[in-house]
Amino acid sequence: MAVNTTIFMPDLLKKFLYQYPHIKVHQTFATTLNIQHLLETEQVDFGISVTSIISSEYTNIQGIPIITAETFLALPPQHHLLKHKHISLYDVVNEPFVSMPVGYGLREMTDNFCNQAGFKPNIVIESN
Repeated sequence: MAVNTTIFMPDLLKKFLYQYPHIKVHQTFATTLNIQHLLETEQVDFGISVTSIISSEYTNIQGIPIITAETFLALPPQHHLLKHKHISLYDVVNEPFVSMPVGYGLREMTDNFCNQAGFKPNIVIESN
């Protein structure tokens, strides 16, 4: 399988392997586009992605939501916005962002949220 998130994978794999102990799992970390390519070329049996993988060319790829999770904004301990009860994305327009590299689901999601709010995030650190 190919994944672009590891946040919930340990718990998911633990439950899966408990239910199916005879199955061996090989997991590889990949970008959303790479997961799509691996699925299209049948190099993996399935992919798990933060964002949807849509293939207009390969109709045998089917998306199934498996989890819904809240997304949070993480701030340093002394940040001035911590005193606010509610923070919108408009409040962080000029703030520096730490994010995943381009091509990963969480980065795609961050960029989409910021674009919907009308700005491009100021990514100062990219790390997977």
